[in-house]
Amino acid sequence: MTLWCDGKFLPDDTLVVGPFDPGLSVGDGLFETMAVYHGRIFARDQHVARLNRSVTALGFAPVEWDIAAVCTEAAHHSADLPVARLRVTLWHGTGNETHLAVSLREEPNAPLLGMIKTTDARVGIGPWIRDPANPLTGHKSTSYGGNVAALRWGKTRSFDEVLWRGRWGGVCEGTTANLLFVHQDKLYTPADDSGCLPGVTRNILTAIGDELGGVLMMAARDLSNINVATSGLALVGTFRGVHAVGHVDNKPVHVKTLIREAQTLFADRMHDFLTN
Repeated sequence: MTLWCDGKFLPDDTLVVGPFDPGLSVGDGLFETMAVYHGRIFARDQHVARLNRSVTALGFAPVEWDIAAVCTEAAHHSADLPVARLRVTLWHGTGNETHLAVSLREEPNAPLLGMIKTTDARVGIGPWIRDPANPLTGHKSTSYGGNVAALRWGKTRSFDEVLWRGRWGGVCEGTTANLLFVHQDKLYTPADDSGCLPGVTRNILTAIGDELGGVLMMAARDLSNINVATSGLALVGTFRGVHAVGHVDNKPVHVKTLIREAQTLFADRMHDFLTN
């Protein structure tokens, strides 16, 4: 593992968060997670841009370090690893100052660059609703307990991922992934007004999706028209790419051809978004 905090690399077991830091005591922090392939970061600039938007929106003081440059320097430590997980964390200290940590470790469970997950996902629809009006909606906050509880609930039911309901019906996102589905022979993904995270991988797929007839945004109020058990569904995320769903609530579902084509397109184009 590699650890960098507030301007320097540190031994892996260094304690960097104080016991009274609000970042620990109340989860007053932000994070981003990036995939690194043999030392090269996937979509670094898009992840850092989203983090910076959250810094501004949630009133964090800017840090003095160039986050993108620090990520690149840390990533070079994983040149011999096929896939690594790079996490950037910002949090408030006891004096309301902003701390920055970047950690890196091997990620053995993710597909290799340009590869597709070989096993389709098993998802379940949880009883919870994403609230678009929550001030943390749309941001990767370290106040993550609700998501952890949902995943724990799903694990007891043999789900790989738990889907969250939208305020006006339907489902709007997974606990750790965006959604992609087929409706009237077109690919759609829930729009940001549903309360979902503006996912980096989702946005890249939307940008390159013209080859598939486009990937369209569906407004929150229209999601109630989608039955994910019959429409064809995929999870979209950093270490998933486009991950077809084969079971919903432990019942098998058909994977549509458009979903398979989206998987292939994204895997083929991943190299285009690597940072040197």
